[in-house]
Amino acid sequence: MHAPLGKRPPGLDPRVVDVPAVVAIVGGGPAGLRTANLLARRLRPAEARIVLVDAAGRHVHRPGLLPVALGAAVEERSIVRETVDVAHGDVEVLIDLAIRVDPVAGRLHLRHGAPIPYDILVIATGAKVDRESIPGFEQGAEDFYSLPTARRLRARLEAWTGGRLVVGLAGTPTSAPTAPFEFALLAEEAFRRRGIRSGTDIVVLTPTARATSVDDLDPLVRDLLASRHIDLVTNAEVDEMRPGTVVTTTGMEITHDLAVFVPPHTGATVVRDSGLGDIDGWLPIERRTLRLKGFEAIYGQGDATDVGLLGAGSTAHLSSPAVAERIVSSIRGHEPHPDRGTFDGDGVLVFVTGRNRAAVVRYGYDRPVEITGPSVVGGLRASLRRRAYWRMMRRGRLGATWTN
Repeated sequence: MHAPLGKRPPGLDPRVVDVPAVVAIVGGGPAGLRTANLLARRLRPAEARIVLVDAAGRHVHRPGLLPVALGAAVEERSIVRETVDVAHGDVEVLIDLAIRVDPVAGRLHLRHGAPIPYDILVIATGAKVDRESIPGFEQGAEDFYSLPTARRLRARLEAWTGGRLVVGLAGTPTSAPTAPFEFALLAEEAFRRRGIRSGTDIVVLTPTARATSVDDLDPLVRDLLASRHIDLVTNAEVDEMRPGTVVTTTGMEITHDLAVFVPPHTGATVVRDSGLGDIDGWLPIERRTLRLKGFEAIYGQGDATDVGLLGAGSTAHLSSPAVAERIVSSIRGHEPHPDRGTFDGDGVLVFVTGRNRAAVVRYGYDRPVEITGPSVVGGLRASLRRRAYWRMMRRGRLGATWTN
């Protein structure tokens, strides 16, 4: 049996011996926010103090950014909300940047606020967009990985009358492996609707020999692109971007009138600076328990980890119950439920293909990838998922800084 963490062991903080456990969660994305809300629903305030540290203070529903870029009439509130407005009422939201973890002392250091003494730490920092790693990216390409860049791309597309559109992945690993293909297919549909498709060439670049990093998806992606007369160029790893030209590592130069790329991603700086991950900042975790390897009281979730799953938001969401079960059991001093406390890697990726259709991709550690569609039912599912997203969240309270 585990010793209850609510009764802190001597040495962690000599000033307190019998207070609620402190659970610190770094990152207000899908994984961090859902874990915080699940813990708040399961634990009483007397058992645990749940602190969510979020640098931006705004929760972004990233699948909503692509429709913005493509000109859909989307309200900002359906994409971005204040983190405090979607956190449970018993979650303390601190808008600050986590800069270092001291796992020996059990301290989470912040840029502005006082260090947080934690009993359990959850790192859900996600994958960080790293445009600077590709020379010329910010000047030579557009993307839809933030609301400002999605709006800028929208303006470029609204002014588009024809030419060569190059779409691609600027690096791997990435968040949401189907994103460039969704954009290419939906842009093609939009151009056709506007009557300018015949004057537009669309080319998709991928850095590997396959269309996508997911083997089972490769045939579907190739068939979809071919059916829409979209060219695919593989083994095109981006080295640099110049005005009007993408240069690959093999020296190939692809000219364009507009380049739209999924930017490179890397792990969080706080992970690297704390010595908890690899050189790129990815957390090495035990994939069933989601514990950080070598640490009993630190967990990693979602895109922040080195687990090779599809970078879909559902993976982050579905890992939260297992983390919450393990944390609750630790605080209450019993073993976690053998099923609820284990993550099996299950996730669902909805691949929007245009024409009101989408393919549904199911995956997991112990199951083969299953692909259904594309179908109208899948398209309806994608629409319903976007509408239901915010209903899963609850209001929280905002804290200015950590206070003992």
